[in-house]
Amino acid sequence: MSVIQACNVTKQYKIDNITINALSDINLEIEAGEFVAIKGPSGSGKSTLLHLLGCVDRPSSGDIFINHKNTSNLSAGELVRLRLMQIGFVFQQFYLLPALTAFENVELPMREAWLPKKERKKLTLDLLDSMGLVDRAKHMPSQLSGGEQQRVAIARALANNPAIIVADEPTGELDSANGERILEIFESINQKSGQTILVVSHDEYVTSRAHRIIHLKDGRIVE
Repeated sequence: MSVIQACNVTKQYKIDNITINALSDINLEIEAGEFVAIKGPSGSGKSTLLHLLGCVDRPSSGDIFINHKNTSNLSAGELVRLRLMQIGFVFQQFYLLPALTAFENVELPMREAWLPKKERKKLTLDLLDSMGLVDRAKHMPSQLSGGEQQRVAIARALANNPAIIVADEPTGELDSANGERILEIFESINQKSGQTILVVSHDEYVTSRAHRIIHLKDGRIVE
């Protein structure tokens, strides 16, 4: 059963009077429980496609379905709710809120989903523990290493138990040892929880860990 489907998707940007075709005629399906990588050279449209599939941005034309729901028909508020509950995001730059502790960063999506305080506390500590970071719960992001920050970001992405995890160059800021640990975490999430993992990377070692690779070139799927 597909959890993500793109049908005839295009994305265009206008700069001055010039139209740039970032993506053209994208058709794909991602099944529940897959670990999929999107690969391509710089400027091929990888991150643009990820943002569309993650419902961060809307296509210029075509339709994107999340769990068979056409996101083109959703309001901005409905898209926010969909992202909050069904899609977890992990980025190269971590994007932890600097004024919040590791615990508070992970807890934040649960607060936005109105989970009870007692439940939030238990789930947050469980997630940090699963990342080997329960002893860092009160640390600020500036007090954490890059690898620790990325593990906090993954824990945050898992906060509301989303069906889909999307990651944009998740190992790009990390050394090889920490990068390997992050990949092992993604594999564990995929295998144990059955959550769908969608990763964008130009790193062949990262993409080789996926079950399937989608190759992009000049805004089109080529393989």
